[in-house]
Parts: sequence; C-alpha cells; structure tokens
Amino acid sequence: YFNYDSSQSYQSDSIMSDQCAGNWYARACGMPPTVDPWKAQSALETVFAYNVRKFGGGRRGAVNGSRPDSGKADQSSMQSREAWTGTTYAVGAAMLHEFACSQREKRELLERGPA
Repeated sequence: YFNYDSSQSYQSDSIMSDQCAGNWYARACGMPPTVDPWKAQSALETVFAYNVRKFGGGRRGAVNGSRPDSGKADQSSMQSREAWTGTTYAVGAAMLHEFACSQREKRELLERGPA
C-alpha cells in the first residue's frame, strides 16, 4: 500500500481507503492508470483486508484509515475512524476496475474480497 504521507508521524503509515481514488477516477474516464496496475492491486488488497474486513466484521463499509500494526481504525482524527459511503463505493469500484473479471467473479469478489 501507499503511505499516507512521508513524515515520520505516527499516522504516516496508516492505510487510507481512498489511496487509489485518483487512479480509479482516471481509469473510469478512459485515461491511462496513474500507477502500475500491480501496485494498485496490492494497495486495494491491503485496503480490503484492513479497512473493510477488519472493520465491523466486514459489514460496515471501508473505514477511512486503519493501522497496519493493529488492524484497527486509525484514531488520529475523527475522519480517519469513520466509514463514508462515497469512499466505500470508490474502493469497490476501484477493485472492480483493477481486478478485471466476469460479472459472476465480480459478485464473488465483492462478497469475499481479493484472493
């Protein structure tokens, strides 16, 4: 995944759900990807594992930020510990773009997450 920022602060390595938003939007507009596809896929797998599956048992959407050391929501700000519907939608849409597959496989991907 991509670090939140390059500082040495505690939250600089938090896993942000929307880290691939620009790449998803570029692809949705028919533009070339902004990062290598394997990097986007790796980042989205991490987001799904930490920000979706470990947040509310995978049933509450994607928490905006999570900690890689504990897998819990980042508590450094109110926004990082919340789940926003737009961000959750963007994560799902980005996953569908990056993990190109059949409609059946897309449904399964949304139900279980990437392998």
